[in-house]
Amino acid sequence: MKPPGKRTLTGAVYGVIMLAVMFSGANLSGILLSIAVLLSTNELLILHAVKKQSPAYFTIMSLNLLTYALVVTTIHGLTPESLLVLLLPVPWIIGSITLLTQKENQISTLLVGLVSLVFIAGPFAFLHYFFIFSSIVGLPPFAIPVAFLLFLWANDTFAFFIGKKWGSTPLLPRVSPKKTVEGTLGGLSCAGLTGIAVWAVFQKPGLPFWVLLALLTAGSATLGDLTESAMKRRLGIKDSGHSLPGHGGFLDRFDSLFMAATVIVVFLKIIHYFNVPL
Repeated sequence: MKPPGKRTLTGAVYGVIMLAVMFSGANLSGILLSIAVLLSTNELLILHAVKKQSPAYFTIMSLNLLTYALVVTTIHGLTPESLLVLLLPVPWIIGSITLLTQKENQISTLLVGLVSLVFIAGPFAFLHYFFIFSSIVGLPPFAIPVAFLLFLWANDTFAFFIGKKWGSTPLLPRVSPKKTVEGTLGGLSCAGLTGIAVWAVFQKPGLPFWVLLALLTAGSATLGDLTESAMKRRLGIKDSGHSLPGHGGFLDRFDSLFMAATVIVVFLKIIHYFNVPL
C-alpha cells in the first residue's frame, strides 16, 4: 500500500485540529483562533513585502488581534456593543503609522492592513456567534460550528473530485483555470446532502434551515477561494506560503472559511433578529 503523502497527512492533521477547536467550545477556541489570526495576518503581510521589523507590521498585527478580541467579547456579551466604537480609529492608526514610517509600498501596506481587518480578524471572530446561535436554537454549542466545517469540506472535496473526473466547462479560467462548472455544482450538491445528514442527526431546526445553511456555506466558500486565487495570480505566486506541506500556507487553507463565515453570520443574525421560524 502506498503511504499517505504530505498533502493527505497535513489535511488530516488540519481537520483534527479544526474539529477539536470547534468541539472545545468558545473559551479554548477563542485562544486557538487568535493564533490563527496572527498566523494568517503575518502571511498576508509577508506576501505584500511588509518587513517584520517595521512599525507598520507591528501595528497591523496588534490591531488585528485587538479587533478580533473586541468583536469576540462583544459577541459573548462580555463587553457592551458601544465599545465597538473603539475600532473606528483603527484605520486611521494603520494609515498614519504606514505613511509616516514606510519609505516604500505605502499605499500597498495601508490597503493590506485595512483588508486584513475585514478579511481575517472579522471572519475568525464571527465563528464565535455560531456557538451562540447553536444554543439559541436548542442545539449543543458545537453543532453549527462543526456543521459549518463539514459543509466547507464536503464542498471542497467533492468539487475537486467531481471536477477532476467530469469537469469540462471552465468556471472562471482567468482566475482559476482548474475550477469547472461541473465541479462547483458537484460541491454544492454534496454540501446540500451533508446538510440533510446533519439534520438527520440533530432533527432541529428544520430541514430547510440546514440545507440553506449548507448551500450558502458552499457558495460563499467558492467565492472566497476564487478571491484568494485572484490575489495570488495578481502577485504571480502559486501558494500563499509553505507552512502547511502539500497545502501551501494558512491563507490557502482558510480562504474559503473567511468569506463563508462572514456570509453565514449575516444569515444567522437575520434569522435571529427577525425571529424567522425554523
